[in-house]
Formats: sequence, structure tokens, C-alpha cells
Amino acid sequence: MSANACWPAVMLCVVVACADNGNEEVHGGGTIIPWNSRLVIVDADTIVAASVGLSSVELLDIGGSTVGSTAIEPDAEQAIPSTCADRAPMSLALVTPTRTGRATLVVQDPCGVWIAERNATGDFAPLRSAELEEIGPSLYVEVFPDGRRLALGNDPYVAIVALMDVREPADLQLAGGQLHHRVSHMMRFQPAVNGEGPSTLLAQRHAAIEVIRISEDNSIQTDAVLLQEVSPPYTKPFDAFEHFTVLPGQGCPSIAVGIGLFDRSAGNVPRRLQMLELDIENAETRSRDLTGTDGVRGIVALQAPDGLQYSHFLSVLGESEAGHYFSVYGLEACSDWALLATSDVEFSIQTPPTPGWGEVKRVPESVFVSLVGQISDGRELEIYHYDGYDLRILTAGIDDWSIRERTVALHASRTDLSIR
Repeated sequence: MSANACWPAVMLCVVVACADNGNEEVHGGGTIIPWNSRLVIVDADTIVAASVGLSSVELLDIGGSTVGSTAIEPDAEQAIPSTCADRAPMSLALVTPTRTGRATLVVQDPCGVWIAERNATGDFAPLRSAELEEIGPSLYVEVFPDGRRLALGNDPYVAIVALMDVREPADLQLAGGQLHHRVSHMMRFQPAVNGEGPSTLLAQRHAAIEVIRISEDNSIQTDAVLLQEVSPPYTKPFDAFEHFTVLPGQGCPSIAVGIGLFDRSAGNVPRRLQMLELDIENAETRSRDLTGTDGVRGIVALQAPDGLQYSHFLSVLGESEAGHYFSVYGLEACSDWALLATSDVEFSIQTPPTPGWGEVKRVPESVFVSLVGQISDGRELEIYHYDGYDLRILTAGIDDWSIRERTVALHASRTDLSIR
């Protein structure tokens, strides 16, 4: 079965229809469904979200006293190919093309890619669709530090997409074609130094991390392949780092975090958060456990406001036998994480029904939880999760580190089901 044949069932066929393709499950990753939802923060008042099993992309207005939801749909007349009807979104990215300067949403679905530009009223208006046959649907999508290009990763390749001016079809293209750099899991860009110079992409390749330098003209070179230094209590390198996150800003460019995962031969290993030191000069990655982070499901790393003793905050959503917990850590001197607050929280995910699989069936729940966050007015961490039905908001006050939680019900049921 080809990759494109799998994707009309969104990402679920990786488990249901494609299990005989030799896909190796990474132990601790739960189901091979990568995630139930994807979220992107547009600005302090707006989030864009997509959920597996639903065909709509949603614009969430979180800036007022009430939360609103508006569907963003592709232009049906511009669907490419015209016979393709499965517009279930698989990945989201927000770019800012140089010529327009407007926030532009890029959505991949089984039909290809479609683009919507934000207008003066704050809504997103669809512009056009295009095919990306050379690489097919991509699980891992990262925006370049320049804000106008995308890196698309789907095992076994990384490809670079130029988005100079999305209004012209010629300007949405694979710049330089398919790049033969293997990617097996999430990839991230290092923060740009003063917004200038080549971009550095850190692409996971199973137990290694490839350091790829990409210039303005999209020429590339591999600077290093970072191998893991194995340290107790572990006896073998991690196979992947879920939620692989490079700390934002210029303060700690060689520090990352991620949940260490093994292949199934390692047995039952907790989903524990790792602090990663990326030593490019010596071509190695050093990791150590972040204490108290077993059962991690989602994380958000934010750069702290100026004037605090911490350079970054790390928000962690995890699950233990007693239920879910939410913790906040602060990073000092790019080396020590201090636990600032922790609390038990109510957390659950509702997934859409799948009529094609029978009346009682629903999209399986992934252990991976997509979170986004921001610091409101410099004094409060706000962390968001959305599953297509309810918006969950977790907050932590920087002054007293008190944790609060709130759930906003947006949909009691959905009719835009993509698995029929």
C-alpha cells in the first residue's frame, strides 16, 4: 500500500491499514496515531486548531469574555485534484510571506495543501490549493526562523518549501526538490541569531540528530550528526524524543527538551522528560532525566520576561495512577530546572465518532497531547488544549505560582466528520 493510499483515513491507517508495512512502534509512544489535534497560536487572542477525525480547521477567538469558534474551509472550486474530496487537515503552519506581510495559514490534507490569508477583520480567507506530489503528506512541519519558508518532514525525507508570495501559484514550490535527509520524528529549528544567516534545522533520525544548515537560497549542508551519550540509569540510546523542543530565544540555543522513547525491545520504560544538551562541536547529545516528570503527555516551553531569575518556563502535563497533573519549571543558567508549581488537574479528551467503523467507535486517543501557550501581560502563563469539542485553559501566576484550570465547551457534537 502506498503512502498516499494510507492517508485518506487521516493518520489512523498507520495503525489500522498499514501495520504490515514494517512501521516500528516506538515504546512509550502509545498508539501510532501521532496526535489527536494540532494547535497554532496566531496572536494573543487567536488560536488555529485542527482535530483528527474532523474535516474543518477552526479559528478560536480567546481574547474576549467568551470564546468563539469559526470554521476555515478551503475553496472547493480550487481543489487540486478536483476529484479529491478528503479535506481532513493533517498539519498546520503559520507563515508570513515577504510581499504581503500578512499571517498566512498553510494546511496539508490528503488532497495536497491549501492556503488561507488573514484579512483586516481577523478572519482567514482561502486563496488557493496546490499539490505536493514530490513528498506527499507530511507529519512534521516546521516554520523557518525567517517566517516565510517551511520544512516538511515525513520519514524518510526532509523537503524545503518556499512560500515567498502565496498569491501566485509559481511561488508555492519545492525549492531544490526533495532533500535526501532522513527524518524519523519531530524536527526543530534553532533560534536565528539576530534573524540573519543560515537556518539550522535539527532533524531527528532515530537515535541521532542531524544538524542541517539551510541558506537563504535553500542550499543545504550537514554540519554534524549528533550521537547520544548514554548515561545511567539507561543502557542504550533513546530511539526518539517526543515533543522535541528547542528552547526559544537566544539565551540557551543548545538546550532542548523531549520525552525519551525507546523501541519495544527496551520493555516498559516511563515516559520521562529529558533535558538535552546539543553539543554540535563534539557531535553528541547528552541527556538527563527531569525529576518528577513520569507519564508526560504534553509540554510547552516559553521564554521568560526580562528581569526574572529564570530564562525559560517549561509547562508539563502528565498522567499518573492518581490522574493528571500540571507542573511548571523554571530554567536557571541554562542548566538547572527548578519546580515552581504543581497541581492535580481534571483533564480528558473527547474524540470524534467514526461512523465508517461502526456506531460506537471513535478516533482512538493518543498519549501525545498538543499544547500551546503564551505569557499574558508578562505575569501569567496560559496553556491551551483543544480537542474539537472543549477548550481547556491551564494558568499559572508568575507572582504566586498558583495554578488554575478552566474548561470551555464549544461543541456538544460535530457533523463535519472525516471518517465515514
